[in-house]
Amino acid sequence: MSATASNFSDVFNDDLLTSSLFLELETANSSPLTTGEESPVPMYDFGVPLKYEEPVYVVPASPDYTRPSSPTSSVGSDENQRWAPAQRWPSSLANSNLSEEEKEKIRREKKREADRKCRKRKKERTMEMENKLRRLEEEKVVMIHKIDSLQRTASAVVGEEEGAEDVATKAVNLFNLNLVECATFIRAHHSNDCDVMSPSSFASGQDAVVKFWMDMKQKFPHSKLEVVSTESEGGGKFHVSWKITGVLANGAALSLNGNTFISVKGGLVIKIVSMWDASSVLAQQFGMTHEEFVKKSETASYFEDFLI
Repeated sequence: MSATASNFSDVFNDDLLTSSLFLELETANSSPLTTGEESPVPMYDFGVPLKYEEPVYVVPASPDYTRPSSPTSSVGSDENQRWAPAQRWPSSLANSNLSEEEKEKIRREKKREADRKCRKRKKERTMEMENKLRRLEEEKVVMIHKIDSLQRTASAVVGEEEGAEDVATKAVNLFNLNLVECATFIRAHHSNDCDVMSPSSFASGQDAVVKFWMDMKQKFPHSKLEVVSTESEGGGKFHVSWKITGVLANGAALSLNGNTFISVKGGLVIKIVSMWDASSVLAQQFGMTHEEFVKKSETASYFEDFLI
């Protein structure tokens, strides 16, 4: 009380006024209003109001208390460290009462588990790739067997012989859409029970005899067919080897080989079987010539060697 009175004495320099002022202030603090109205600020005859300060309440920290975010607070300071967001650990660790050593042990165990899963996935992918390579090896063997079978397969022997050179020449005209030659070819070699096809009906590609050539012409409209060789195998059976050359839409060179087996009887074509040369098709897919593909297939140990 003397310390407070001394302070007031320094301000007003009046002991009597200081004592009465302190007594009035102490009385006002000891009997607060209960009517819900604000406590009036005491006024004195010298016209200076007493400075009124709001009381400061200290809220004790508890687990349920959430500290309001402050834009100026420093997360790294000692005061605010306990309010920093728990981003270093999972929520189960952050909310637990484990020690730092136990938390670190759990984190190491989780990392080891993640590494084990990663190694397992890598091993599974490796095994899957090995299985794919194994299947490619098997497909290579099957493809080579098919190529050998195609090269050794003979067509059926029927009918009479006819000049293979003439048939091959007509086939070239047929493929290159020389409609006059096509009409002559069809009229000369169709059986009597077949309708004679006009150039317009031939262009539709409905007849089985010319359908294969028409299909190829539609697929390779800017290519030419060249007869490589013609062989008479006797009994009205002829083997024509041909090649299609040209340029693809992407500018790459096109070179495909094929074979046509023609059967004639009584001067009439009764059967035409045409097929692609399988090795030629594979060579085109790999961007090689037929000769390069054959040489590669004889020296390659693995299917992947075709890609190198």
